[in-house]
Amino acid sequence: MDELTQLRAMRSDIGEPSLDALSPAFRKLDRRMTRAATARARHRRVVAAIAAAAVAVVAVGQGTVAVQAAEVSGVLNAAADETINIVDPVVGPGQFLKVTTKGYGETTTDYEGLAEPLTYWATDTSESYTAYGASGPDVIVRTKGKPENFSSPAAKETAAGWTGEPEIIRDLGAPTTIYDYAAMPRGPRALLEYFDREYNGGSASRDENNWERMLDVLRRGDVPSDLRATLYRAIALLSNVTVGDRRANLDGREGIAIGRTEFLRAGYRQEIIIDPATGQLIGERHISTLSVFGYTAGEVLYSTSVTTQVVDSAP
Repeated sequence: MDELTQLRAMRSDIGEPSLDALSPAFRKLDRRMTRAATARARHRRVVAAIAAAAVAVVAVGQGTVAVQAAEVSGVLNAAADETINIVDPVVGPGQFLKVTTKGYGETTTDYEGLAEPLTYWATDTSESYTAYGASGPDVIVRTKGKPENFSSPAAKETAAGWTGEPEIIRDLGAPTTIYDYAAMPRGPRALLEYFDREYNGGSASRDENNWERMLDVLRRGDVPSDLRATLYRAIALLSNVTVGDRRANLDGREGIAIGRTEFLRAGYRQEIIIDPATGQLIGERHISTLSVFGYTAGEVLYSTSVTTQVVDSAP
């Protein structure tokens, strides 16, 4: 008898199990299949919930950014609409454009012979006089206020010789940066692209550099109103620009704070303060948004107020 015949003979000896005999096995298999299906369904619900939560977080984040961008755009566009109606100061022959900047903030002195840098807080007033037809200031008068809030007894001792006498600076030579206002486009995106093309490195990011150079133009005091309006609209296109304090007070004047936070500088924030009634730039603030380097979150590190007027003489 060959092996195949033996196998067939063995199978003929085994009877078919009855349904009653198989019922316990069927019930056990059914329970396991039901549990597996329930587990798979629960897993799908958990995954779906996690995915939905992630989408919600992204949506909320995108929604917040969109709301902030709309708010900034609204404030800056309104400021642009107001400033375009401002009559620019006209400097005539023999006259000067006087720009007064009053600052208050932390100052660090670190010169040879000191065991450690000396830090204190003080006011610093700068008055620049630009003659008719000049490309930059002819005279700058600087006055340092009385130091306070010293970092150490040594800093207080060093500041004991403070006199408060104004320092008159003449023979300034040609300004290091000359801006050609006529060459700057009067369209917001074109103006932003203009600054972007001029980028030559530096700063923590490209947007920060564009922001700083736009502010450098704004703070000069002789910017034509149409260019100032376009600068406001262009600033609204930069990243991380948000509306801050809507009642920021600088030197007795109130305005709306528009600022940019640079996360690559540990949350350092620089703000411009705009008078909503006129669209005029009235000052700046530098703020720490995080509790780092000994500063508290929200602490103002430095602030300035700016006024512009035409005068008939200079010191």
